[in-house]
Amino acid sequence: GFVKGKNIYCTCYDDFNATKRAVEMLYNDGRRKLLFLYNSRSQSAKRKTDGFIQGCTETGLSNECYSTLFCTNDIDDTVLKLRNFTRDNFIPHGVIASDDFLGMITLKFTKINNIQVPQDIAIIGYDNSVLSKLSYPELTTIDSELFKLCSRSVSTLMDVFEGKTPQNISVLEPVIIERDTFKNTYSK
Repeated sequence: GFVKGKNIYCTCYDDFNATKRAVEMLYNDGRRKLLFLYNSRSQSAKRKTDGFIQGCTETGLSNECYSTLFCTNDIDDTVLKLRNFTRDNFIPHGVIASDDFLGMITLKFTKINNIQVPQDIAIIGYDNSVLSKLSYPELTTIDSELFKLCSRSVSTLMDVFEGKTPQNISVLEPVIIERDTFKNTYSK
């Protein structure tokens, strides 16, 4: 959350709306079974998860058509969790991962199981890390624009030093970098 008060400033990224928007894009592309993978219980991971759930609820997906799955940072363990999930629940039409690492593990899972990306499963990672460009197919990802966030934070600090009154809360909007694992074919 945000702390309100005099001389308290915050620059953050809107994780909630980033994943919510990704859900809407997948839904508008006809993807009706969605899975969110996460590997952290941080505030950011919670906001991403909440955005995913809200997006699924707002699009009208039934509870049986979406799920979240907590994973470790172990590749083999996560592949096993995905295998067990798809065996016991459903094969997702779209996966949103809380970071590009989990997106890459999902790609590995699809290759092991001869699942076509993006035809059968669309995958969206998070962070626009170098991993997203190293994969084949290249990973569609949500860009947290770290440099923009840092620049805005430094700008706010400089404004304070110069006696100006900057905005107390500055929230950056999500940017989805479309690559090979999902392309938005729905136009507004």
